Amino acid sequence: MGIFTKKAAEASETSTKKNEKRTIVVNDPKFDKVLQKFAELKAKADAAVAALNLVKDEITPMGMDIFNEEYQKTGVYPESFNVQSTSGATAMFIPTDKYTVKLTKETFAYLAEKYDGLVEDTIEFGLNADVLNREGVGDKVEKALVKVLGEKLTEELITSKSVKKVKKGSIEKALTVGKGKKGKVTIGEFWGDIQPTCYFKDPRK
Repeated sequence: MGIFTKKAAEASETSTKKNEKRTIVVNDPKFDKVLQKFAELKAKADAAVAALNLVKDEITPMGMDIFNEEYQKTGVYPESFNVQSTSGATAMFIPTDKYTVKLTKETFAYLAEKYDGLVEDTIEFGLNADVLNREGVGDKVEKALVKVLGEKLTEELITSKSVKKVKKGSIEKALTVGKGKKGKVTIGEFWGDIQPTCYFKDPRK
């Protein structure tokens, strides 16, 4: 049995297995007490996480405003920094070189037109599963891909897709590339276009 045939059989077998769990009743008062406590603390923890996420959604934009002001004032990428409130509460603000903007064909074209060298489009190649699953193809691929399949089938086997993304290091270029081709884009507008991931950590009172 070839590798592709074997893997296909394993995948088919796994997908047909039922995930049925039996219940074991434990007649132990101590176990009951601990399990009840576990369920209670888990519920509280879930509620605390939900509340924390709401606070994060509120404070992160505030951190971005501080970050923008510092960036504009110094003219230098601020990197990570600590903040302190008037009461003495502290936290660290961390900007990252990751971006949440969804680059569709339209948004990619928009950013490419607005900024010089901000986005890039690379091509990733893969194998066409429909061709690979044809009778006998899997065995032939194991022995010798191009030589055995021939130029035409090999060409059909290889697929490609476009991967559009904001270039690494873009968050550090708000005052250069981020100014846009016409030099009129503000830092806040630049962040809105590329949507960098930023967050606070280690809050303390």
